[in-house]
Amino acid sequence: MGLAPPNINVFFMKPGRGKVETKLFSVRQLQQLEFSKSILLLHSFSGCDTTSAIHGKSKVGIAKLFTAKPDLTQNISDIFSGLSTSPESIEQAGEKLLLAIYQAPVQEQNLNKYRYSAFLRASMKPKSDLATLPPTRGASKQHSLRVYLQIQQWLGNPLPPTQWGWARGDDGILKPVTTNDPVAPESILNTIFCRCTTGCGVQCGCRKAGIACSRVCGVCSGSCTNGAPIENTVDDDVDDDILYLEDN
Repeated sequence: MGLAPPNINVFFMKPGRGKVETKLFSVRQLQQLEFSKSILLLHSFSGCDTTSAIHGKSKVGIAKLFTAKPDLTQNISDIFSGLSTSPESIEQAGEKLLLAIYQAPVQEQNLNKYRYSAFLRASMKPKSDLATLPPTRGASKQHSLRVYLQIQQWLGNPLPPTQWGWARGDDGILKPVTTNDPVAPESILNTIFCRCTTGCGVQCGCRKAGIACSRVCGVCSGSCTNGAPIENTVDDDVDDDILYLEDN
C-alpha cells in the first residue's frame, strides 16, 4: 500500500467467517485513508518482522492516533522517510511519537519524566502492571533507530544495521540493542550484592537483578562466573554487516 504505484491497483480479500461476509479491499481504496502516506511508519513503529510491538498498544489503536493527528504523524513520517536524517533527529521524532501514543500532555517532551509520572500513578492502584509503563528514552531511541532502518530498507536504501539499533553477538548473529542505559543508577547498583558461598549460579541475587557481581559481594568479590562480561567491538565497515531486512 505504501509503495504501490498510482497506476497499479492491487486487491486484498479478507475471507468471511460465519455471519461475517468476505470483504474485498483495493490499494487505491486504502490510499484514500488519512494515514496512507504514513503507513510505513505506522506499520514499523507499531511492530513488524524486524521491530518490536509496543506492549498494550495495538495497531488499530495507533492507526486511530494517525487518523486523529495527521499533521503530527505526517511530519514524523517525513523525518523517518528521509535518507539523510540524523540519528539524533530520529531519536527525537520517535520520542515525540511515543509520547503521543501514551497520551502524554502536549507540554510534556521528556519520555523519562512521563514514565516516572505514570509510575507514580500506577503505584497508587491496588494492582499495577509495570509493563504498561512507557519505555525509557534509551529503549525508545533503539526502537526508533530500528524503525528507521526498516523504512529505509522498504524504500530501497539499505543501511548498516550495526549503526541503527542492532549489534553483532559473539556468534555473529545480529541482535537488537534494547538500550545502552544501565539497569539502574550506580548509587542503587552499589547497594546490590550477593553472599553466595557455593558459586554464583541461578540463585545468585546479583544474577537475578540482571547485574554482574562486583567487589562488594561478600564471598566472590566479582571473580565468579557472573563477573563483568567482556566487551565486544563491532567493525561497522565490514560488508557482512549489511543485513537486508524485509517484512513479509
